[in-house]
Amino acid sequence: MSQTAYGLLQTPLPGVISDSAWAKDVRSAANLDPTWNIPFGVFVARDTADGVGAATALLDEARMPGASTDEILGVVVMDHTHDNGPNGTLVQSGVVGTSPGPGLINSAVFGTMRKGRINVLVETDVAVVVGKPVFVRYSQNGAGKLQLGAARMDADTAHAVQVNARFVGPAKTVPATTGGPGNVGASAGAAQASQLVAEIELDMSFSGTIP
Repeated sequence: MSQTAYGLLQTPLPGVISDSAWAKDVRSAANLDPTWNIPFGVFVARDTADGVGAATALLDEARMPGASTDEILGVVVMDHTHDNGPNGTLVQSGVVGTSPGPGLINSAVFGTMRKGRINVLVETDVAVVVGKPVFVRYSQNGAGKLQLGAARMDADTAHAVQVNARFVGPAKTVPATTGGPGNVGASAGAAQASQLVAEIELDMSFSGTIP
């Protein structure tokens, strides 16, 4: 069944919007990735296949990033409308970074933040520095660097691409899905004890660069 218990002041889980006074731009998208479920709090890319977006012109067609040339749409926003039951659209089993992983299943509809402040899944093999640009993982590169769409501090040689965003908060460790009613709905997966998040501000609505 869908989540019914959550606090007004949420733990900064991946995909939780922050700073209510900040201007926001959120669009609807559908997961067209044939391989991956899509967790909250990761960046997604535009899919090039004809699908629900092409048919209705109302939804962006999204998938996990897979190349440095992908058009990055934004960050998947956490919401509490997805059923995590056996026939639901939210899978909470599995491990982040292991296909298909936890997250929203193929054809699930979700919000992507294009502009605003939001908490994202972050890698910390390179320490997060507030004010520095955000890079997005598009290919896996070993332990701790497996979740496509995760944010990080550098290009990891040639496995992540810079996007129009910057870190505005340090990395934090937060509970995964087993942490209690306030955390139900996070798509970290029961096999993962905790996850790392960081707050960013992004603006994917223009082609310039946030300094």
